[in-house]
Amino acid sequence: MNRTLRWLAASVFCAVVVSGQDTRIPVISINRPGVNGNAFINVPVNAFSEHSFAVYDRASANEATGFLLERLLAAAGWGRVADNKMSEYVVRVSGRGGDTAVFPLAEIGRRSLENRVWLVTKQERAPLPEADGPLLVSIGSDEAVMVKIRRVQQVRVANKAEQPQAEDGDFGRLSKYGARGGVRILSETYARVDGVPVLVEAWSASGKRDMSAVLLSEHASRWNDTQLLSFLSNRVGVLLGPNAAIMRGDGFVVVSFSRLPVAVR
Repeated sequence: MNRTLRWLAASVFCAVVVSGQDTRIPVISINRPGVNGNAFINVPVNAFSEHSFAVYDRASANEATGFLLERLLAAAGWGRVADNKMSEYVVRVSGRGGDTAVFPLAEIGRRSLENRVWLVTKQERAPLPEADGPLLVSIGSDEAVMVKIRRVQQVRVANKAEQPQAEDGDFGRLSKYGARGGVRILSETYARVDGVPVLVEAWSASGKRDMSAVLLSEHASRWNDTQLLSFLSNRVGVLLGPNAAIMRGDGFVVVSFSRLPVAVR
């Protein structure tokens, strides 16, 4: 479908969404392209055809049902962004519990096997409980969950030069670590756990995919390595494995781990 037809389809879709919304069905608020990107519409999660797929979350295989985040973005009009401009935008997904995931718009449009982003409405063919759904998951080429955001409430697309990637000031400071050169960021997830801001990122460099948990030094300096790993594993929900590597540097403490699923509680 060319961009003109996609734009027309999105316009008709949005008109139907606004006028025919069923309040019993969960909705996701998403902004539409415009001068400042602050015009939002509510989209019911049953507005799209769904597909079932296998995921591995915490070493357990599950069947999930949902639709690609890309389809929600296209329905709101973001399919009109020119290919050579997509790298200028990020997609910020927020849950009702305060957790936030940030994805480069170009990664979502790429449909890379390294990072497929889904909105899930059912698990094992049963509707998700209200405490979990709608659920955002990002899965890698090994079908393992890399990012999880429960109770998705809002999706916001923003120009990186004009909007901060996270409204929380501490998250904004953490995002500067992800801006390092030579690294392709697949996803970034922000969570505040026990008052401590944490960034969990999936990234790729020189053909290698890896994951890192990043904390500000001022928060992590009170812990030794064992205590830090315990916090990430038991409180944040990061599956570290036996080969996690800790780097304490200027302003940041980084824990790297390879090809393991991550869930933010």
